[in-house]
Amino acid sequence: VIFFTFLIYIICILIKINRCYLLSFESNNYQLKKQESCQKLKIINHQKVDLDQNGNQECIELKNKKITVKSNNEIIWQSNDDWQIDQFNIDDINNDTKEELILSVWKQGSFDSHLPFWIERNDERIENHLFIYNLQDGKIQSVWHSSRLVNPIRFFDVYDIDADGKNELIVLEGEYGWPRWFPARYIN
Repeated sequence: VIFFTFLIYIICILIKINRCYLLSFESNNYQLKKQESCQKLKIINHQKVDLDQNGNQECIELKNKKITVKSNNEIIWQSNDDWQIDQFNIDDINNDTKEELILSVWKQGSFDSHLPFWIERNDERIENHLFIYNLQDGKIQSVWHSSRLVNPIRFFDVYDIDADGKNELIVLEGEYGWPRWFPARYIN
């Protein structure tokens, strides 16, 4: 089990660092295949992208665990002060041909201000969530916010890993209480 977990961890690192490998299912077996052409990636903390496809690039910056989105050098959105963002990505996560802003957020409480009817009060723990935003009419708008994740994100990427023309969310997950440098325990 430990060897298998370690092997999955190495495969995910290869996929993320190089994006040169595809995980494919052939002959009732998963195989890791090297792609002929690949683009190398790096962890991002600053990116320019046209989120609303209007011809103007927005600037997204992760600094001191906060995200700032600027358009024409003006701040159009910042993450909440009580959030800690440890990673962001810009990609088409829902396969609608438009790129979204995807955040790994650490915040207090399992839910936002709107609690499910069976929950009387939010918990006090700071835990990991996945938030997705898009840009419409010059404003950053929420697409989806997860409640508390069962296992915190160590690393994530959006990529068409099985070459079916649709992006998948690839997540390396850990355990709450484990140090951030500790290897991931799960892959989803």
